[in-house]
Amino acid sequence: MDRKPGERVTRTRRRRHQTHSLGEARRAATTHAHDYVQNYVQDLGAILDLDVIRDSKVRMGVDPLGGAGVHYWPRIAERYRLD
Repeated sequence: MDRKPGERVTRTRRRRHQTHSLGEARRAATTHAHDYVQNYVQDLGAILDLDVIRDSKVRMGVDPLGGAGVHYWPRIAERYRLD
């Protein structure tokens, strides 16, 4: 088989995978909850001086950019006492 430089040959192999319902997956011993928002909110104070922002009394408009961050702002505002 002639190949052009940089061209790769890939092979796929059928494998059997066991599937589980969402409920089964959540109950599994290997499944653990992780609060990504909490870690993000805590780490935000390490890169932004939120005390200065709060003390400046600046009023902010917050846009969750399509909804992905809509649950972040209330926790940021509460943690750093922002308005």
